[in-house]
Amino acid sequence: MIIAFCLFAPARTHASDREHQVKSGFVYSIAKFCDWDFSKKPGNRFVIGIYRTRAFDLDIDVLNGKTIRGRSVSVEQLRSEADIANCQVVIVGDVGTENIRHLVNLCKNSSTLLVGESEGFTRDGGTIGFVLRDGTVRFQVNLQTAQVDRVSISSKLLTLAEQVFR
Repeated sequence: MIIAFCLFAPARTHASDREHQVKSGFVYSIAKFCDWDFSKKPGNRFVIGIYRTRAFDLDIDVLNGKTIRGRSVSVEQLRSEADIANCQVVIVGDVGTENIRHLVNLCKNSSTLLVGESEGFTRDGGTIGFVLRDGTVRFQVNLQTAQVDRVSISSKLLTLAEQVFR
């Protein structure tokens, strides 16, 4: 059984693969320290949408079936901006300042946490931004955006953030 697993498991040789494994773990942990207005998204699923990035691929798929706030996690590749409205968390890649601002506007009052890895993501309005410092993945929080998006972030999580924009 172990041999079969080794034959079919994807090889992990690049540092960026490890980086996205860590970021995927962060997404799950961060989500557990947030509260959403679930009245805007009824049902029993907790949707993590991946938009305009393939960097997370299999790393984020390990979250499928786990639970957050009593809801079963479903990771989905989003095909359009309209799909963002169905998500509790949306992860975007390096999309640039104009696209960040556009996505921030799409998430206003939607109870959607916008997570990204662009340089200056939180400064430009994204809610949670990943940054690399000396080879270590860290995160920043834009508290004002979280409030506008109707996502409440625990003070415990804020103490772990590298920087909090208020």
